[in-house]
Amino acid sequence: MLAETMSRNKRGSGPIAITILVILTLFLTIISLVQFNSKSNDAEAELKNAFFVNNVYYRAAQISFYIDQSARSSLSGMSKSNFDESKFVYNLKSRLALAESIYPELSPLIQNLENYISYSDGSLSISMKIGIREYYEIDLKEGSDYVDYELNFGRTYIIL
Repeated sequence: MLAETMSRNKRGSGPIAITILVILTLFLTIISLVQFNSKSNDAEAELKNAFFVNNVYYRAAQISFYIDQSARSSLSGMSKSNFDESKFVYNLKSRLALAESIYPELSPLIQNLENYISYSDGSLSISMKIGIREYYEIDLKEGSDYVDYELNFGRTYIIL
C-alpha cells in the first residue's frame, strides 16, 4: 500500500510542477514585454530630443559660417593702408541682410553691427552673441518644448 501511494504522488506531482513552471514563465514573459515597451517609448523621446538639439547646433554652425564668410568677403579689396571701417560695416550689413530671411536671429545684430566690431592697428575683431531658439513637438500628450542655445561668435581678422 505504501508503494502504491508513493507511485501516485510521483505521477501526480509531475503535472503540478510543470503547470507552475508554465504559469511562472508566462508571468515573466508578460512582465518583460511590458517593461521593454515602456523603455522603448522613453528611448524614442530621448532620440527626438537629441535630434532637435543636433538641429540647433547645426543651425549655429551655419550662422557662424555665414557671418565668417560675409566678413571675409566684405574685407576683399581692403588692406591695412586703405581700410575703411564704415565701408566694411556697410558691406557686412548688406551681406547679412541677404540672409536675414533664412536666419532671423541676425536681425537684432544687423541693426547694431557697429557695436560688435572693433579695429585696432590692422586687427579687426568681431564679437557677438546670437540667441537661437528651436521649438519642437515632443508628443501630443506632453505638448511642445524648445531648445535654447547661445552662439558666441568671435573672430579676429588680420588685415595686411
